[in-house]
Amino acid sequence: MNLDTIIVGMRGESIPMSFPREIDIETAKTEKGTENIVNNDLPRETARNIIINSLALYKVTDRVETFEVHRLAMTLMDETETLTAKQISFLSNKVLPQATILSSEKNGEEKGIYNAWAIGQVFEALGITE
Repeated sequence: MNLDTIIVGMRGESIPMSFPREIDIETAKTEKGTENIVNNDLPRETARNIIINSLALYKVTDRVETFEVHRLAMTLMDETETLTAKQISFLSNKVLPQATILSSEKNGEEKGIYNAWAIGQVFEALGITE
């Protein structure tokens, strides 16, 4: 399992971080020496970042899930920790499907924040192949 796997786009290129932190933006400005930065100046998107963003936007259904999301976030932020089978199951069965962009047949409304190809790469980084 390598959660620092860089996510690549449909054409095989690495993509910039989806929701960069303020420190990432400031670092890019400092390194470039200008206030004007473009997407390619930002850090690359990783499986870990997608999972953290997905957890941040996950709609919990009960108190137990609240604690599970918190424990997962703490584990992900400590890059030396590894995810348990229970945590991977929670991610693959609840969090990541909710983060995947799905369009409704009824009204055409889209839900989720990441394209299926990005979530698929996260599943692979977690060691899930089908």
